[in-house]
Order: sequence, then structure tokens, then C-alpha cells
Amino acid sequence: MGSTRDPERVRRAKPIEVLLAMALLVLSQEPPPVLSGSARALTLQVAPTGFDPLAGWLCLLGQDPVACWRGPAPLVLAAGGGVQAEDETAYLLAPVRAEGGAIQAVLELTESPQREVLEQLEESLEDEVISLQAGPLGPSLTLAEAVAGPPSVAGEVLIGRTLDDLTTGPRGLLSRLVQASEGACLAAGRPRGVTHLFPHAPAAPGGLIPLRESWLGLPSVSFVGGPLARALASLLGGTHWPARADEVLRLARARIDALVVAVEPATLEPLELTGIPRLAIAGPPRAGAGGVELSIRVRGPHGASAPPCDFLREWALAE
Repeated sequence: MGSTRDPERVRRAKPIEVLLAMALLVLSQEPPPVLSGSARALTLQVAPTGFDPLAGWLCLLGQDPVACWRGPAPLVLAAGGGVQAEDETAYLLAPVRAEGGAIQAVLELTESPQREVLEQLEESLEDEVISLQAGPLGPSLTLAEAVAGPPSVAGEVLIGRTLDDLTTGPRGLLSRLVQASEGACLAAGRPRGVTHLFPHAPAAPGGLIPLRESWLGLPSVSFVGGPLARALASLLGGTHWPARADEVLRLARARIDALVVAVEPATLEPLELTGIPRLAIAGPPRAGAGGVELSIRVRGPHGASAPPCDFLREWALAE
């Protein structure tokens, strides 16, 4: 029996080397290096003044910040593996040091001491309908109620505020949480001098558009990396492939997707990035005079005149 394969289709088929990482986007915490054949570094303003710099990563991936960004709380929650339901409000839960009822400092805790404090807090508030989540970007809180008022596009200024200055949300419940957090921090040994957990920057769910809907024609996308990659995959509808920082680029190159997003690799050696047909390296987003900015280098077709939230669309969908 003769072969039924179409010779013309076989001739046009792309070799597996070309299908590997058709477009590789590297989100790095380092400035993008100079690459052979790459365009000059471009500085994009991706969100208006007042937005949290974390919005920069989502804006680069097709999200209009004014229409879609609800604030950092959903991203912080997703980075810790949490999921925000449609009828829930997410809050940042800042570890603070307070004296005389006023916040003196905002502190950072790693996930282990976060969990110790949150476990103690859950025991104190076992009758309350709340969810507490530890995470690499900080702890978060979700309440089963809709947020009132406009979204908080950035974390709030906390130093100098009193512990009863709860401007949004159910005041009684949040006050009980702040009060109970004092005992929880004490029971956990007051790690790094934290005396309380303070909820702020509430955010409604939704708003973000799945990447394959905002970039119509994109068949598949993988996010390779740690917690931030997990958060982006959760919020934008991609597939998350866990990887340590030193494995991110190697595992990203092994993915067969129209778009592979490598998040926070340990290094950005140009030799590790050779042979990739389309490559964009961005990072990190920062607060600039005119809004949230990031620098990016692009190799391969791209629409340099496109608005920031669509900057990479042509590049990602190019044949």
C-alpha cells in the first residue's frame, strides 16, 4: 500500500528545532543584556503613575492596566498558590511593627514565619469566614464579599497610620483580625519584630483577560519558573512548569509552545539564548516619573509602534 502523506505538506513542515520555543519571552530581575542581532534596548511605559510595578509584567502580556488591573493582591495571592473566587475580595496582609497603636515600619517575612503567624491567627479567628495565605510575595487575606469602592492599584502607604485606620471593607471583622494578629505574632516569637498584620489594598476578582483571548491566534503558552510564573499562569490561563531559578532557561527551551515565558532565571548568559528564532528579554518593571516602566530587548518581528499592552502581540504571533 502506498503512502498517504501529502508531499507538499511534508515539504512545508517545520523541523522540531524551529518549533521549540517559537517565541521565548524572558522576564528577568536583571536589565536585559545586549544580544547578537537584537534591537537596541527600548524603555516602555506600561502603566500610569501610581500603579504597582508588579502590573508591568501583566501589561507586557496584553493587559490594559486601567481596564484590567485590580491591584497587587490577586497576584500576591496567586503567587502563593491561592485562588480568588468571583465573590471574594483579596487583601494584602502587611507584617508591620506598631508602637502606641501606630505603624512604625512595614517588614518582610519569608514563607516559613508567615505560616507560623497565620496558623496562630487562624486558631484565634476560627469562627470567621476568611482565608489566609502565605506566599513568596507576602501574606494575603480573602473575604467572601464583594469589594466596595474603586480598586487599589497599588499598596497603600502604611507608616504613620493607626491600627484602627481601616478605610475599606467590613470594619468589625478587619478590626478583630488586627487585634488577634498581635497575639498571633507574639505566639510565633514576633519574627523580625513584627507585632501585627494589617490588611490593605483590597481587590476584586477578574479584570484580567486570558492571554489566548487577548492575543487571538495564540494556540498555547507555557510559563516556566517559580511562584511568579505560577501566578502569571493562574491569572492569564497558561500552563505552569515549575523550575528552580538555575533550571528556568533549560526547561523553557524544552517546551513546544507558540509562546514560552521564562520567569526570573538565575542568569542571562547570551550563549544560553543563541539559536532561539524569536527572543524578548524584559525586566524589571519599576516606578518611573511618568508611570511604571520596563526595558526590553527584542529579536525577531515586533510592532515597535504598538501601544505598550500590545507591544509583543505581533512578535508572539508572527510566522
